Amino acid sequence: GGGGGGGAALVPMQHDDADWVREVLSCLSGIQKKSKGKGQLSSFVFHQCSEFVTLYVGHPKSAVHLVVTPSRLLRRQDVTAEQVNLVRRLACYAHHLSGCLQASFPHLRFASGVRLRPGRVQQFHAHLLSLDLVPPRPGDLERRHLEDFAQTSGAGAGVASRLLPLDVLADVLKREGAVPSAPPDTAPLRAKVLVCHRCGHLFGDAFAQLCQHLARCDAWPLPPGGGAARAQ
Repeated sequence: GGGGGGGAALVPMQHDDADWVREVLSCLSGIQKKSKGKGQLSSFVFHQCSEFVTLYVGHPKSAVHLVVTPSRLLRRQDVTAEQVNLVRRLACYAHHLSGCLQASFPHLRFASGVRLRPGRVQQFHAHLLSLDLVPPRPGDLERRHLEDFAQTSGAGAGVASRLLPLDVLADVLKREGAVPSAPPDTAPLRAKVLVCHRCGHLFGDAFAQLCQHLARCDAWPLPPGGGAARAQ
């Protein structure tokens, strides 16, 4: 879900268990070494610098949904305390892009971080997305994505984000030496009360109604501590 496998259908996979981000990075690297045109792969690239690449997600979960990743191949499981400085630089890169996106889309709010629930993508990456959670294709948003990306505040909100900010991840890596994962959730999804992460309106088990509401909700989640909602 999210960037975990969304672009897979758009990338010619070399084998069934390959992940789309590593496929794109490998192809980009090969193309650059041969000094040839990027062809169709250029449609995946939102932005690129010497160390990092930002890719469009094939099945976005919001109006704007991108993946930021190191240009070199680096599996999530191989990220340790040795990569703390790289993660901090990635945090600065994502923060810069978030500011640019905020200027381009002043009616949206943005968040970035590593999803605690591992997906099919093995390449270390972070998500940069708008917090509307209104995808271009409504069917691409599932209940689990609310837990992955929704930002809420206040007790009893019902949904807690599992998106770990990159600067916080750097501190965790320095202390624990590995990227954390969300503990297995044994509670069935239908046992959880659905809530709009933007205005706090409760929807019980009516996921379709929540999605319809998100498309017209004009509120934004408050940051921790209250105050006006602001972009990162």
